[in-house]
Amino acid sequence: MFVNFTRPDTLYLLLLLPVFFIVFARKYSPMAVLMRTLVFSLILLALSGPQLTHLRDQQTVLFMVDGSFSIPDEELAWADRFIGEAVRNRQPEDGFGTAVFGQDVHLQRVPGPSTDVPGSEVQNGYVRLTQRPEGRYTNIEEALRQGLSLFPSGEGRIVLFSDGWETQGQARSVLDRYRESGLAIDVVPLAPRQPDPEVALISLQLPDGMGAGETFSGRAVVHSTGETDAEIRWFLDNQLIQQNEASLAAGYNHLPISHTVSSQGMYELRAEIYSPDDTILDNNHLAEALHVAGERAVLVVGRTGPAQQHLVEQLAILGVQVVERPLDQFPASLSELQNYAAV
Repeated sequence: MFVNFTRPDTLYLLLLLPVFFIVFARKYSPMAVLMRTLVFSLILLALSGPQLTHLRDQQTVLFMVDGSFSIPDEELAWADRFIGEAVRNRQPEDGFGTAVFGQDVHLQRVPGPSTDVPGSEVQNGYVRLTQRPEGRYTNIEEALRQGLSLFPSGEGRIVLFSDGWETQGQARSVLDRYRESGLAIDVVPLAPRQPDPEVALISLQLPDGMGAGETFSGRAVVHSTGETDAEIRWFLDNQLIQQNEASLAAGYNHLPISHTVSSQGMYELRAEIYSPDDTILDNNHLAEALHVAGERAVLVVGRTGPAQQHLVEQLAILGVQVVERPLDQFPASLSELQNYAAV
């Protein structure tokens, strides 16, 4: 058993004790100075986060490797050799487990005694799974939650191999649970893959609804790994309605669409993006449904009287469909107001 500190830098303040003692020795009795010095020392020790650590003869380690697409194959091979070397040099009573994660976690070997794996016969292959996790996303939070569930007593250690690039979840949200359980985490950084030139359609942002004969405005959200030129094409039920050239910046870009639909119905609006600096074509097209209602009426709300009646008659002369309501029946939601062209 020995003592370690979570914030050892605080202990440097103990160097101020001689100054503390000299300053107060001029004003107070030796006993008062001694008590104040003792209290000051205890406060600094408390702030430094002392912990009692027990050395155990037996230890179980879970190796968790980031297998997402951002990790190059050579880094996975290096992690594989690292794990193999650690397993070969373990103590006979030590246990280990292995897992690979991306969006989800695939446990290859449940953490436990390793007496069934003689050190002289251990071969690399701990991260070469026949079924790899979904690699388009990295969820370190889920990996740490799964790891914690495998050590209910808190006795063990997790060695996490990752580039630290989270695309889902937040690993920091589970760190308090690790502190409470006493389960240790060691992090081994992996170098991320250098991104290939890539242009991808992320989403289409369209109005929830519109009336026949109205012009709608929307946009496509496009992500590019670098500056490049591109062409975006818009199709309404497989008919090309708009085609534009665009200069994309690195990061997210918003490309607009504006079009008038003359008749009501349910349409498919599809966007396609083309760029010479592109490697994956599967993410270059997206489609969304566009609902076009019939010609929308004008809502007239007010107290029934000559003025309101005159307004309704003039709108009717212009061929406008009119819906009248009293003041106490004014639409209570935005979705209801969208049924009208004007109020």
